[in-house]
Amino acid sequence: MILLLCLFSLFASQGKKIDFYIKYTVIVNNIPEKTQKVQIWIPYPKSDIYQKIHTIKIHAHYPTYILKEGKYGNEFVYLEIENPEYDYIDVSLDIFASRYERREKIDFKKVREPNENLLLRFKDYFINNRDETANYGKLRRIIRRILKDKKTYIGKVKALYNYVYNNMEYSKDIPGYGTGDIERACRIKAGNCIDFHSLFIALSNVSNIISREVAYIDIPLEKSKIPNYCEASYHCAVEVYLPGINKWFPLDISHAKKGKGSKEFYFGSLDNLRLRLGHGRNVKLPRSDIRLKRVQVKPFVLVNGKIHADIHAYVIANILSDTKRIYNEIINKGEKARIFKGKTIDGRDFFLKDYIGKKNILLNFFTTWCGRCQWESEGLEKVYFKYKDKFIFVRVNVMEEKEKIEEFLKKYKHSFPIIYDPKAEIAKLYGIKYVPANIIIGLDGKVKWVGGLLPKRDLKERVKEFLK
Repeated sequence: MILLLCLFSLFASQGKKIDFYIKYTVIVNNIPEKTQKVQIWIPYPKSDIYQKIHTIKIHAHYPTYILKEGKYGNEFVYLEIENPEYDYIDVSLDIFASRYERREKIDFKKVREPNENLLLRFKDYFINNRDETANYGKLRRIIRRILKDKKTYIGKVKALYNYVYNNMEYSKDIPGYGTGDIERACRIKAGNCIDFHSLFIALSNVSNIISREVAYIDIPLEKSKIPNYCEASYHCAVEVYLPGINKWFPLDISHAKKGKGSKEFYFGSLDNLRLRLGHGRNVKLPRSDIRLKRVQVKPFVLVNGKIHADIHAYVIANILSDTKRIYNEIINKGEKARIFKGKTIDGRDFFLKDYIGKKNILLNFFTTWCGRCQWESEGLEKVYFKYKDKFIFVRVNVMEEKEKIEEFLKKYKHSFPIIYDPKAEIAKLYGIKYVPANIIIGLDGKVKWVGGLLPKRDLKERVKEFLK
């Protein structure tokens, strides 16, 4: 198990480094017939002192562009599709990156009070951080109480940090969490990272403290569901500008409250299990007049100029012990199929070698929690029925409880073998890095094709092309 807060020698403000691979997929569903234009903006991470982006491979059926907005410097993958042919669009980013633990060594005696020129310089932060959900009269009363004996800028920052930490509980059990509704946060005193840090930013906004929200992909290793992988998600934190030091100072109050690390650690330090996507509020999207309240993992989509909400974003992450292995573990085209024995979900023995030379084989690796795997399900069944004389489809579930798979199969009926792989032995044998993953094996027992998502249309075309 990786310990987030181990002690080690530091250089500059960088701590321990990890390398990771992220598969970030976006699917825009239910695009109406005769749509004239679809516009998609996907956050695009950049390198900085604490993270190094080695490569980003973008997979899309349409041209993509990297655009930068002028206010904060955030970048986006941008697609503009005219007269789309199908009712969905999928885009994925393969990100290979390194991230350092961030440990700021600050002499707080050197922190100064912000003068009028500095506040004028950062006026856009104060303007863009204003929130319609805030009762600023109530916030000012809170500020008068908690800052009454605080004489220094850093003392005020620490007081706001302590107030949010002490008055908020991390909870997703109460409806309405995750909206950043500041009035709700003051009343319910519970929520997730967005609620914690929206409250902090609102309080800092009425205290002349310069702050900004920062968007990350969070990598929760403790929730790993496939070999060395975890299902990653959105996370936000806060940075406060320190006059005199002239740098941004990180805070992560919700992670501290969750016990990811100590309260003291997250006042000025950040773990390395994250990928920074961008920062700021009220961000103007390039090539548009649209403004985002915050940068998030979920992309922003317009269909014929109107906001389109039927979007799914899936992110999985893999911590790498050997960065050289990132692109060569999975079985390659031309290799012999790796023979395995497995158990079907209904308890029967399955021997891959029984099908070698008799039928072509499609191996599909999946999980029930993966939205793209769910999306494949209907197409797999329909294409299998059409080509079952020449093909056997085999679906391998990776590291899930049998009950979850059985529940999944009540919704998605399959007429081909479903293999139960609770220890990911088959997935490891084939070097699977992500789900869904598809492998086609020919009659000669050699791999003919290796790839990811195969929705119905693409699967049908792949099988037809293979059988020619």
